[in-house]
Amino acid sequence: MNTSNKICPICNKEFAAKRINQIYCDFENHKCRNFHNNEKARKLKKAQGEVPKMLENSWRVLNTILGKDKEAVHHIEYLKGKGIDLHYFSQYSKINDMGVYHIFNIKLMNIDNTNYKIFR
Repeated sequence: MNTSNKICPICNKEFAAKRINQIYCDFENHKCRNFHNNEKARKLKKAQGEVPKMLENSWRVLNTILGKDKEAVHHIEYLKGKGIDLHYFSQYSKINDMGVYHIFNIKLMNIDNTNYKIFR
């Protein structure tokens, strides 16, 4: 295999690449590659804003409400009081022409103007 010397974009040190597609040096147990990946993750988290946090919080609350049950019905004010915000959902679909909000594997269906059926 033909390898060449490259410059690490993080620490600017020259290194002998072990693979053709190697970008970062092996400095101190892949410190430069890890730094790059952590920066990439930080930028993504910043760009996503509060959405993942809101979804995770809503899922945790709904999962607690359901417990071992497969479904439950609760008033919208009860859900709002628990911290559920239906502006944040991972998917939207229709079942029998009724709108269903998905928060990961848990679904919420508006069964009348004030009550929601929660189910898996």
